[in-house]
Amino acid sequence: MIVKTIRFRLLAAFGGVALLTAVAVGVGLLGLTRTTAAVRDVADVRLPAATTANELAILSQETAGTLAELASSDTNAEREKQYSEVSARLSRIQRVIEHLAETNTDENSARTNDLRASGEALAQAASSVNAAQKRYLDARDRSVELTETSRVQRDALREAVENAIDEAAPEDVELFLRIALAANLVATSYFETAFADDPAAVAASEERFIEQSDEIGVNLAILGGAASQPLRDKVSAYLFIGEPESGLFANRRAELTAAEAAEAARAEAASIAAATADRIKRFVSDVQASAANAADDTVAGAAASMAILFAFAAGTMLVSGLVGWLYVSRGILRRLDSLRTVMNALSTGDLTAKASDLQAEDELGAMSRAVDVFRENAVRVERLNQEKAETERRAR
Repeated sequence: MIVKTIRFRLLAAFGGVALLTAVAVGVGLLGLTRTTAAVRDVADVRLPAATTANELAILSQETAGTLAELASSDTNAEREKQYSEVSARLSRIQRVIEHLAETNTDENSARTNDLRASGEALAQAASSVNAAQKRYLDARDRSVELTETSRVQRDALREAVENAIDEAAPEDVELFLRIALAANLVATSYFETAFADDPAAVAASEERFIEQSDEIGVNLAILGGAASQPLRDKVSAYLFIGEPESGLFANRRAELTAAEAAEAARAEAASIAAATADRIKRFVSDVQASAANAADDTVAGAAASMAILFAFAAGTMLVSGLVGWLYVSRGILRRLDSLRTVMNALSTGDLTAKASDLQAEDELGAMSRAVDVFRENAVRVERLNQEKAETERRAR
């Protein structure tokens, strides 16, 4: 049968070795593919994500600092500059978050959504701080403007009253002096209002202003024509600074309200910025841990693949050695040596040598049987020659 031939068994043995070699190569390629994919994941996703997360943390710190500067800006020009910088950094933060969302792993997708919401909340808080600070600075600048205008108007009114006293009849001098005194008290109300730190103090100053305004009005009414129109115009301009709708007192109240609103906006923005920074810090920690774990898994996977590959290589070498020693050396070469010895003996005329593989059903068995046939024929010829020689001897 073909399965008993040496050719078949050799082909089967070396085919098995080749199969083990192919399996080893396949395992090596599979391990290499997995390792390559893991390395690409680390190089293309994990490490860039960690780098981007660090950039996000730096931007968050810079934004918090600029936001604090925006909240404490002392002029509208400075406020606009700081808000522009805050807006630019917030836009950059949103772009970085979107980039992280595009390249992010599934385990961090919820955290990325939280960061996106935090970035939007921080942008809204920055807008609120900017608006509140603008209202406060506008009101404060208006108060400064009104206070300066009151000083100018007061000086002009004082000069006008002094001129009127110089030209007034003796009976009108006291009335002009009353107007001058009331005007000074109005100036005191204006000054106190400029530095009032609560609405109650503003209201108290406004009440004193109203009393002195009435006093000036009464004295002007008594003076009648003795008070010139230019003097009356200066009085009106001076008292208009304290008018109820948009004067110094109303503006100071608006300034105090705006200051409170700005402080509330600053506190809220600081809280949101701190919460955002904390989320970013935890996100950066998670991303860095993920990158480190991925790198460790890559190294472990590569080591495991190498171990499996070495195991298959060692197995292949062992099987090859066993095939060479147990079959080729003992099953073929040793039998060939035995057959060669028999053939050498026959070639020297030793017809007693006999092959040992006469029952084998493979190629060496067939060769042994052929040699044995040759030996038997030689024995037969030798016997016939001996019988012929014996017959000839007897014939003589």
